[in-house]
Amino acid sequence: MQLITFDPALIGTGGRIFPPTIESVDSIGYHGTSSYYSSDIDKNGFLLTKPLPPADLKRLVSIADKYREDGGDVRDFINLKSISFTPVSELALFYVRPESFGGQGLLHVTRLIEQLFQRYADQLTADETAHLTAMRGCMELIRQAQPVIYGVDIKLLQRKNFGRVTLAYHVYEAIPTSALVAKMVIDQPVDYATIDEKEHKQALRTSLYSAGHHYFKEIAS
Repeated sequence: MQLITFDPALIGTGGRIFPPTIESVDSIGYHGTSSYYSSDIDKNGFLLTKPLPPADLKRLVSIADKYREDGGDVRDFINLKSISFTPVSELALFYVRPESFGGQGLLHVTRLIEQLFQRYADQLTADETAHLTAMRGCMELIRQAQPVIYGVDIKLLQRKNFGRVTLAYHVYEAIPTSALVAKMVIDQPVDYATIDEKEHKQALRTSLYSAGHHYFKEIAS
């Protein structure tokens, strides 16, 4: 796996922030996450595990049920058994912006915890308060770490597809380190307002239905 230096000057130059030797391989998908997980990913690859213990997530849902708060999004997150990748490296960078850093699942977890604290602070038991506080602290550690983007060769994996609606690769198996192509730590400030998510997605949509070749067309569903 190559360690690539992040160059902010490449933002806005066509959606490609990795070197041409990597960007030219059309089967590579990009995934942005927290460097909090990097030591484990570098050693074991991507595993189909959650960033928080499943027991803690289930306890959160049970607390939400007790107070009649909707824990459906967190329940769906618990049951999700896939990892998503975008064909556009700059989109992976966009997905680690502060308001979405840690992934959609952790956003649902954070939202539910804050709702419980805001609406039921005087009703939560000491045990419930301690559990929610501990989960909040863990997520703060995850978000305090620098963002990192991994490039993975999707072609080397077996259980995968490309979503025509999501415009992303979805992988339904653990990803070995042998499929990790590159890693980029986002260690400099980023002006996320300069990244046009809609433009990138429209370009993907156009490519998906055009006559040209791209690997994601081979596995689109």
